[in-house]
Amino acid sequence: MIQCTKRHLGCYIGETTQQLNIRMNMHRHSIKHHKVELYCTPVGHHLTQSGHSMKDLKIKVRAFQHGFSSSDCSRNVYIKKNGFTLHRNPIAQSTDGARTKIGFSEGRHAWEVWWEGPLGTVAVIGIATKRAPMQCQGYVALLGSDDQSWGWNLVDNNLLHNGEVNGSFPQCNNAPKYQIGERIRVILDMEDKTLAFERGYEFLGVAFRGLPKACLYPAVSAVYGNTEVTLVYLGKPLDG
Repeated sequence: MIQCTKRHLGCYIGETTQQLNIRMNMHRHSIKHHKVELYCTPVGHHLTQSGHSMKDLKIKVRAFQHGFSSSDCSRNVYIKKNGFTLHRNPIAQSTDGARTKIGFSEGRHAWEVWWEGPLGTVAVIGIATKRAPMQCQGYVALLGSDDQSWGWNLVDNNLLHNGEVNGSFPQCNNAPKYQIGERIRVILDMEDKTLAFERGYEFLGVAFRGLPKACLYPAVSAVYGNTEVTLVYLGKPLDG
């Protein structure tokens, strides 16, 4: 049986041809599996139609990999098959959240979040460490309720961290209220340790500074029964 002595054309040092064939078959199956899951999503189906490049498809696969984690969310929510949308079950006196599969400890990252149903009394978007809880009793601003998360409540425009209100946001007179379906872009800069927000093409400003040197995850928390929240990872911010 032939054995590789150096890495060449995808073959690893010490790997036999049989081991190579097994690994390549597993890799092909993994790619096929991701493509099938992706095609089943509305956005994925759109991207796989004619007129969309392989680059578009790679961007979509990357976003799918950065979607909500079905194993890292409140027991009162579930992640829909598209991988991007959280559905909160109608459970009374509970606040429920979810984190994404991948967090960030370096670099600059952007993602979009939007509510596809009523906000209720509290609807928070932001970031959280792995230690931040994703469920609590009552209707509260879960993100920002401790020192492990930072959030913007879209209902009252308050910034929240460590259980305290850190002022209103954006900092302007008569700031407009969030409208259902409106996309908010979140920008996390782990080099400058800041979290900022955009609405449409308008930069709303930096909401939080002095973020810790830790792995931070995109997150949301919701209270309204049967509401849905979608989060799509975009990659590096377009401003560089």
